Amino acid sequence: MKPFRFGIMGAGGIAGRFAGVVSRMEGVTVSAVASKSREKAERFVSSFCPDAVPFDSYERMLENEKPDAVKTLSLAFAQERLHFQHVRRLAIFSH
Repeated sequence: MKPFRFGIMGAGGIAGRFAGVVSRMEGVTVSAVASKSREKAERFVSSFCPDAVPFDSYERMLENEKPDAVKTLSLAFAQERLHFQHVRRLAIFSH
C-alpha cells in the first residue's frame, strides 16, 4: 500500500516537531517541504525528513508533489490568509 503523503508549508520549529511525529507513524510520510527560502527548506529536509523534496514555493510544491494532505505551519499573523490561499490552491492542483 502507498504511504499517506504529507506536504509541510513552513520550516520552523513546530514543523520540525510535526515531521518527527509523522516519522514515527506507520504508513505515513512527509513527501515535500516548502518554505520562502530554498536553503531553509533544504536544511529542514536534511534534518527531519531526508526523503522529502524541498521547495521555495508553496505553489510548486502543490503542483509537483500533489500531497495527500498539507500541514500549514506559517507565522500566526499570516495563517488565516495563507490557509485560505493554500487550501484553494491544493483544491485546484488536486484535480
